[in-house]
Amino acid sequence: IESDGQRKNYPPKVDNIEVPRTKAQKILDSAAVLMSRQLREMCERSLRAVADLFEDLNKPATHPYSIFLVNLKLEKVATGDTTTEFSDPVKVCLSPSLPTFESALTSCLRTLVTSSRDFPRAEQSIGMMFGAQNAHMVNLGKTGKLNASSVNLRDAVFANTRDEIKGNLNKYFEAPRALLQRFESIDDLLNGKLSKLVDKTIANSVGGDTAEVLEVLSHLGTDIEKMIEQLKELVPDVCYFPVFEVRCGDLKELLIKQARTLHTQIMDAVTEENRQHMLTISGKYQEIANTLVAESADSSELKTLQDFTNRSATVLGDLYDQYTTQCYERIRFLFGHNYKLSRDDIQIVYTTYNWPQNIQSYLKKSFEQQAQRKRELEELLEEDQRHLEDDIVDIVKRI
Repeated sequence: IESDGQRKNYPPKVDNIEVPRTKAQKILDSAAVLMSRQLREMCERSLRAVADLFEDLNKPATHPYSIFLVNLKLEKVATGDTTTEFSDPVKVCLSPSLPTFESALTSCLRTLVTSSRDFPRAEQSIGMMFGAQNAHMVNLGKTGKLNASSVNLRDAVFANTRDEIKGNLNKYFEAPRALLQRFESIDDLLNGKLSKLVDKTIANSVGGDTAEVLEVLSHLGTDIEKMIEQLKELVPDVCYFPVFEVRCGDLKELLIKQARTLHTQIMDAVTEENRQHMLTISGKYQEIANTLVAESADSSELKTLQDFTNRSATVLGDLYDQYTTQCYERIRFLFGHNYKLSRDDIQIVYTTYNWPQNIQSYLKKSFEQQAQRKRELEELLEEDQRHLEDDIVDIVKRI
């Protein structure tokens, strides 16, 4: 190399010159390997302990012992989202699902492996105090970890333990999964067919023959009542299996609530129709009663009232028949299905029931008023007749 006209010679450059290790360093390196092997042994024992836990739970002595909690829930068939609504078709599912448990346990195993790695070497933990006067013999700047023999996520022991636990989980999950088959008997409630049938039956019952309509609704209501009793005994509130404890109480309450909603929907439809019918009947009774006790100004109005009174017997008979053949049958239907009427509905029933008796007092009063008015008109007529006769006598005298 030339600089200022002179050649300078440099010694040849040598790369990767290995500095001889001191005796203390060799001891520390050996200790690091031994500690790493010890960490590996502890990690393998921990992994084995987790695997043995799921293996031991299959033994009879630990059969009722559960370590995971599973809930029965509803999920939408279309999206798989958990829900408490029945607006879309749903199905019963286990939550958390098996893949969720597998993922959680795999994460647990990863944590065990990760926790056994990257421990600092002894000289790094103790620092400058290590070796006292011989500290210069130790390279405190070395950043190695105790990972020479530690378990890593690519080791066969990790993969085998994970697969073994997944296999046992899948085996134990069969018992909770078998519970789902019991809900196949209520598919119509879950997929919405029963709700549509209730809506259609109620819509078709409007304006139909009361006896036929009530017979159809009674069959449907009875089927729902049987389903409610079936749901109560379909599964226990809590089921205990090896590894898994399955809680079914919340789902049972949700399904029973939906079935009762459909049952109440039928009863409410009958109640509403009966309420409107009885209000109509009561309105006609009141209209007849008001007309019966109306005052007659002259003989023409009295004649009209008498004709109306005679015709009202047919109307009153028809109203009574409507109550006994329709309203009464609806009430009997409701009571037969343990439906409780509201206070307002009870008052309407009471009023309608008493109208046939109450109308008799209006008829009696009307007859009395008509007879009284007839006598009054006759007296007026007789008085007018006497006045006329007197006038004729006066005219005759004048002639």
